[in-house]
Amino acid sequence: MSVSNMKRSTYYYNVKKPAALDKYAEVKASILEIYEKSNKTYGYPRITKVLEKLGYTYDKKTVAKLMNELNISSLIRVKKRYKQGRVSHICSNKLNRAFTSERPCLKWVTDVAEIKINNEKVYLSAIMDLYNREITAYSMKIDIIILLKHA
Repeated sequence: MSVSNMKRSTYYYNVKKPAALDKYAEVKASILEIYEKSNKTYGYPRITKVLEKLGYTYDKKTVAKLMNELNISSLIRVKKRYKQGRVSHICSNKLNRAFTSERPCLKWVTDVAEIKINNEKVYLSAIMDLYNREITAYSMKIDIIILLKHA
């Protein structure tokens, strides 16, 4: 035995042996192409279906294994959900769920709504008179969201 604890015959066998050919090389190239065309959003089930359309017959597990070897996975875009923050001050319940009024300008209520239109957020705050349900006043604020695309 040598210093590396490897037999001499094993060493020369591995030196003379040609490099192992990757039998999945063609499929890996197709997987990468499909993955890039989908803007990195396709996972292994969808890539498997596209490969079937191209004439390849591979199991989902095989495609998942090849994607792991290529270190690629689908990008999961989670929608941002409303998170209720800390409540700073709670007003007393002066209306006591009586949402009607006997005279004008006696009870006014308001609320803020966030409306998303294309890439803009619009905040609408309206003041309503509970006597005749008319909007007395309103205010709008527009936030423009700038999306930068990397070329």
